[in-house]
Amino acid sequence: RPASGSELLHPSPGGIVLATLAGYCAAIKRKKSAILVGGWRALTLPLPWLFARACFFLFFLLPLAAFWSLARARNSGTGRQGMKYLDEPALVGLCDELNKLTSGDVRLSCRLEAYSLKLAGQDRRVAREVEQQYEDQLSRSGGSYDGLSVSPFGPLSDRNARKTHINLILAMNHTFPDWDFSNVRADEFMKMPAFGVVQNAITTDLLEFVQQSSDGTLLDRLFLSLDQIAPVNESSIYSYTSDVLGEDPFSENGMVPLFNYFLYHKGLKKILFFSCCKRKLSTAMDSDEEDDRGYTPVDMDDL
Repeated sequence: RPASGSELLHPSPGGIVLATLAGYCAAIKRKKSAILVGGWRALTLPLPWLFARACFFLFFLLPLAAFWSLARARNSGTGRQGMKYLDEPALVGLCDELNKLTSGDVRLSCRLEAYSLKLAGQDRRVAREVEQQYEDQLSRSGGSYDGLSVSPFGPLSDRNARKTHINLILAMNHTFPDWDFSNVRADEFMKMPAFGVVQNAITTDLLEFVQQSSDGTLLDRLFLSLDQIAPVNESSIYSYTSDVLGEDPFSENGMVPLFNYFLYHKGLKKILFFSCCKRKLSTAMDSDEEDDRGYTPVDMDDL
């Protein structure tokens, strides 16, 4: 259609590009030497208008985009971009209560955190690294999936099984940001048959500490909160046990691991990580034997 007077006075960026291309094509078709004439005329028509648009882009749109990116990073709930930390006040309160429990000269050290399963940023890089490990294993086996046929998550030739493995690794990475669990193998995890088994194991491990508490409802409130946040009968439950003690946050500096459980709910796209360890309280006055949290390394056989 013919251009209106307003469009001629204030052409759009698309119109400028089209006019430029039209000028080039016309010059080439007529085989004239001044190929750039048409494009130059189209670009030099609205110089004040182009300058105003450039200023709008540089001083408004770019700062707005930077502010939006920063806001997304802050809302991620964690210092590392990716899997989003879910602020659950009930879990925070329960974790604080557990970490105050002692039995004699031994104290609990627990983490109880929930995350969404949406990946971005740093998590995508870790996911690619773990996938590459699978590809390397497949290459070493001559293209056979026999070595990947069995895992707690199902056959690792299945993308969904590998995704579950990766998500458990990422949950630990976010819970312990100073550690990298990218090399944790699938066979270091175990799928639990039912939540009742897990509940009994947690009760046994924490009983000596809970008995010292004046609140006899702590475990009941704990299991109720777990079920409310990640319904236990709808979740896949996994445990993690490291093959090498002393090379992870669960057994460093005299820490003795009790358990590491994951409630993995695909429908809610949520993963809940519950980890507990125990360690002796510091009784030595020598600061060289103490770490930043007031504990002293001990022989794990003494616990």
